[in-house]
Amino acid sequence: MESLFDITLQTWYFSYMHIAVVDDESDLRETIVFALEKEGYTTKSYKNGLELCRKLRSVSETLPILFLSSRDEEIDRILGLELGGDDYMCKPFSIRELLVKIKVLFRRYSARSLGENCGQKIEQGFLKLDI
Repeated sequence: MESLFDITLQTWYFSYMHIAVVDDESDLRETIVFALEKEGYTTKSYKNGLELCRKLRSVSETLPILFLSSRDEEIDRILGLELGGDDYMCKPFSIRELLVKIKVLFRRYSARSLGENCGQKIEQGFLKLDI
């Protein structure tokens, strides 16, 4: 049986342009939220990023997840990606780079969701891709 949290999570996250912001540093979290909302995104804050990632992956394999972390060791980046992240940015980072990465993740998610490239063939010189 699904909990109210799980149902809310599914409803909220399958709406386009909604972003969960998770960070233990409240000043940084507020800065990120401000920048994202200025760009037209709706945000929601959480405290436990790894648990949220697990919940999101249990709901969807394709939902984009971007880790922002002060842990910059290779093993930390690998762990974040293996837990279900699509990308991983180490602190410090620029807000402009963050916004661009988010746009790219949403573009890829949208294309996968709509099946835009299903059956498309791309050829460039000797390279041939059947998407």
